[in-house]
Amino acid sequence: MANKKISTLTASTTYSLGDSYLLIVDEADTTQALTGSNYKVSVSQLLSDAAGDASSFAYTNTTATYTVLGTDMIVGVNHAAAVTITLPNAASYEGKKITIKDEAGDASNNTITVDTDGGTIDGETSIDIIVNYTSITVYSNGTNWFLI
Repeated sequence: MANKKISTLTASTTYSLGDSYLLIVDEADTTQALTGSNYKVSVSQLLSDAAGDASSFAYTNTTATYTVLGTDMIVGVNHAAAVTITLPNAASYEGKKITIKDEAGDASNNTITVDTDGGTIDGETSIDIIVNYTSITVYSNGTNWFLI
């Protein structure tokens, strides 16, 4: 069993195939043993899960062109002009799911273009959100992004 201190965990901490880890959040509380297969844990997610807050998510609000971060889960777009939202390279985020939402309700007048820094989106280099209040959700297979 590998020992990891909470203070040493980062969003890029990777757990190896077949190894077991015991993550202790509160020594006075019950602990859990995790057997991982490339299991990744961020400190915020670990603490959120330990607190039982399964409803939380990484939300970002933008009013302008924006490049999605690896930590983003939902990007709310409140725009007064056409904007481009750039997804990260799909190769770096296998299994990642991201939702982009027209929160301004103005996509029919000001298009939200979604493109990618690497890979395609359902075979296209970009897609446009042109219907007010529409959202799209995509996931990465490690090579490209796909609409759900």
